[in-house]
Amino acid sequence: MLALKDYQSRALRALERFLHASRMQPAADAFAAELNRQDAPQPREYQSTFDDVPAVCLRIPTGGGKTLLAAHAVGMAGRAVLDTDAPIALWLTPSDAIRSQTLAALSNVRHPYRQALAEA
Repeated sequence: MLALKDYQSRALRALERFLHASRMQPAADAFAAELNRQDAPQPREYQSTFDDVPAVCLRIPTGGGKTLLAAHAVGMAGRAVLDTDAPIALWLTPSDAIRSQTLAALSNVRHPYRQALAEA
């Protein structure tokens, strides 16, 4: 299994804290609390896109491992939000080329993306 870099682990921990907190309070309050915890810059407003369903975007630069983070986040979010080890995820990509690459990686049991999903 490919080890996560420090910033990737921190991003996933922040996401997990937000998701757990959003079960006990409105998502906007959980979002504000996580931003305050990290002393994050503005904007600090949570935009409720899906009513009470927590929704956030992890901003990671190009080449920063967004797909790997997503693979790790699926299981973590399933446990944190739905209390399940077998969540269903909708995987969106900006192009067919990236969709094809990601599908090939997720279909390969030796690929780190697939291993992250399987481990969860």
